[in-house]
Amino acid sequence: MPIFFESNGGMAKAEATIPEIRLAVGEPNLDIGHVETVSEALAEACYYLTSERNKYRFGIAPNLNKLLSDRKASIPPRKVEERAHEEIRKVFSAGKVERVFFPDKSSAIPNRPVLTLVVLPPEQSMENRDATEALIESMTREYGASGRTFKSALIWCVPETATQIRDEAKKLLAWEEIKDEESDRLEETQKRQLNENLKKAERDLKESVWRSYKYIFLLGKDNKLKTIDLGLVHSSAADSPVNLILNRLRQDGEVEPEISPNFLVRNWPSALEEWSTKSVRDAFFASPLFPRLLVPDAVKLTIARGVENGLFAYCGKLHGGGYEPFIHKTPLAATDVEISEDVCLIRQEVAEAHRNRTQQEKEASKSKSAERIAEVSCETGNLYGPADNSAHLEPFPAKRAKSMIWRGEVPPRKWMNFYMKVLSKFAVSGSLKLKVTAEIAPQGGVTALQAEETRQALRELGLQDSVDLD
Repeated sequence: MPIFFESNGGMAKAEATIPEIRLAVGEPNLDIGHVETVSEALAEACYYLTSERNKYRFGIAPNLNKLLSDRKASIPPRKVEERAHEEIRKVFSAGKVERVFFPDKSSAIPNRPVLTLVVLPPEQSMENRDATEALIESMTREYGASGRTFKSALIWCVPETATQIRDEAKKLLAWEEIKDEESDRLEETQKRQLNENLKKAERDLKESVWRSYKYIFLLGKDNKLKTIDLGLVHSSAADSPVNLILNRLRQDGEVEPEISPNFLVRNWPSALEEWSTKSVRDAFFASPLFPRLLVPDAVKLTIARGVENGLFAYCGKLHGGGYEPFIHKTPLAATDVEISEDVCLIRQEVAEAHRNRTQQEKEASKSKSAERIAEVSCETGNLYGPADNSAHLEPFPAKRAKSMIWRGEVPPRKWMNFYMKVLSKFAVSGSLKLKVTAEIAPQGGVTALQAEETRQALRELGLQDSVDLD
C-alpha cells in the first residue's frame, strides 16, 4: 500500500524507498526484516511494479515480469527441449572420458573396451524410475540384436526430474526473445534489468543441470544395476559433472587410474594357462568383478611391471608352438606391450619351466653344432684350425653400407616374427625408421564403425589417426 500511495501521490519522485516503506508499515510487533523480503517478492511477481536500487513504484506500463510471462506462454515445447539438450551437452563437455548423449537405441552406444558416460535426456528421469531402470538394464545388456560384451564400461547419468531444467530453459529463451524483439521499446532502467535477468537465467539453467543430474547407474559386482546418489550437487563442487562423477567412482573403487600386477595374479582365470593381453584388457570393461580402468592403456603399464617383477611372462604365440618373443624378469616398456589375441601372459611357474626347457634345448643344439664343426675340421684338414679354437673368421668383407632398405609384403601372422627376427636388433640403437602402408579391402567394404574403431586404436597407440576411405 505505501508503494501505491507514493506512486500516485503527486510527489516529485513517484516512488517509495525501503526506509519509507519501513516507516509506513512499521509497528512494535513487526519483524522489520520482512519488509525487504516482501518487497523483493512483489517485484518478481507483480506485472506493473518496477524496482531499481531498493526503490519501488507502480505504473501503467507492463514491467519485464509481464513481458516474460507472455513470452514463455508462446515458446513451443520442442524449442525448449532443444535448448535444454544443448545446455546439458555444454555442461558435460569437459572431462577425460567418452560420452554418449541421449541414446534412443542400444546400438547408439559403442560396444568397446572404453569407459563411457551415457547421459540420458531430461524426459528419461527418476520421476518414472521403473521405466528408466528398465531402459538402462536393456541397453546395458544388449547391443543391437546381440548381447553387449563390454557391459561394465557403461556409466549412466540420470536426472532427478525434467521440470526444473525445462522451466529454466523456457525462461532463458523468453528473455532472449525479449532482448531481440522488445529492447528498443524498453526504458533504460528496464534494459539494465533485462541484461541482469538474462545473465541470471543463463546461470540458473546451468545450475539446474548440475542439480538434476545426481543419479549414477552402473553394474555392481553382483552383476546387477547399482545406483549412486551424488546428493546435493552444484557447479562449485568440481570443474565439470564428468570429473565429479569420476572422482566419486574412484573413491568407491569402481574406477581406477591404474592397477597392480598382483591383481592380475590373484584374478587369473583358473582354466587359462595362457591369458591373451586383449582378454586381460577386455576383462576390465566386461566383468563387474574388475575395476574399470580410466584409460584402457593403463593395462600396458600393469603388464610391463608384472613382467619385470617376474610375476608372469610376456609372450608371442607361434602357430607351430612355442613363444617368440619371450620376456620374463627383464624390463619391458609399456609402449612396447601389444594388446592382441596373439600375444599372451603366462604364469610365473609356466614361464620358469619354459625358460629351463629352452635353455636345455639351446645347450643341446650347441653341443650338436660343436660336433658337426669338429667333423668338418677333420674332413677338411682343419681348415679353420682346431675345433675348440674360439677365433672367429668374418664371413663377409668389412665394407659398410650407409643404409639398408627392404620392401615387401608381410603376412599378418608373421608380423611379430618379422619384428623380432629382422627389426628388433636395429630398433635398440634408434636407427630404425618404419613406414607402414596398410590397405584394408574386405569383402562388403569398410563400415563407418570399423573406420572409427581403427582411428581410436591408432590414437591409443599414440599414432596419427587419419585414414583414407575410398
